[in-house]
Amino acid sequence: MARSATVEVFWKAFGALKRAERAALAERILRDRELLEDIYDHLLIEQAKRVRGKAVTLNEYLADRKRPGA
Repeated sequence: MARSATVEVFWKAFGALKRAERAALAERILRDRELLEDIYDHLLIEQAKRVRGKAVTLNEYLADRKRPGA
């Protein structure tokens, strides 16, 4: 996965934080519902890329989720 310069700067800055500062940042992320949902979505996407099976479109996936018992 290609990374932008901005991502690299943020990653290096995070790595330079002390443990307490990392914890404080993590707490802020956990309180930011929208950011947390974005992170969760990305994790789900990466996890799904590693699962073998039938490829489905987003619309098919959403339709399956709406069906009772799915």
